[in-house]
Amino acid sequence: MVKEYHMHPYWFQKNKQQEEEALRLRDAIIEEVIAGNMTVVCNGITSNILPGLDDTTVPHFNTQPIGPHPAGSFEVWVPREFLPHMLSFMMYNRGSLSVLFHPLGKTEIRDHTTEAMWLGPSFPLDLTPLDLNDGDDPQYPELGLGYSAPE
Repeated sequence: MVKEYHMHPYWFQKNKQQEEEALRLRDAIIEEVIAGNMTVVCNGITSNILPGLDDTTVPHFNTQPIGPHPAGSFEVWVPREFLPHMLSFMMYNRGSLSVLFHPLGKTEIRDHTTEAMWLGPSFPLDLTPLDLNDGDDPQYPELGLGYSAPE
C-alpha cells in the first residue's frame, strides 16, 4: 500500500502572475500546517512549524525546470494520514495551476507516469532523470508518518 505521495504544482516560469499564484498557494498550505489542519512538507515549512523536521531536506521553490519537471514547480510531500485533506485543499485552492500528483511507490518512472494523476491540464515530463528500477526512500522519517508511522 502506498503511504506517501508528492504533489507538484506547476506554472509557466516566465509568467509572473502564475508564479505569484504558486506563492499564494504555497503560503496557504503553510498556513494550514501552522493551524494544525494537516501535516505536509513543502518549501517554507520549517522545524519551527513542525518540531523535529530536518530543515535541510525540505525542497526549494523552483522557478526553473528541475529533474523531470518541465516548468516552475514546488513539491508537497503528503503522508497518507493527511491525503484526504491535502487532496481536497489542492482541488479547491490550486487556481489556474496544474498539479502533478503521484505516489512514492515502486519505481520513479512508474510513479511519474502510469501511476500519476493530474489536477488540471498535464505537462509533458522529462523522464530521463528518473530511475527505472527503484523508487524514493521514505521521506521525513522524523515525523513518524507515512512509511515511517508505527504499525
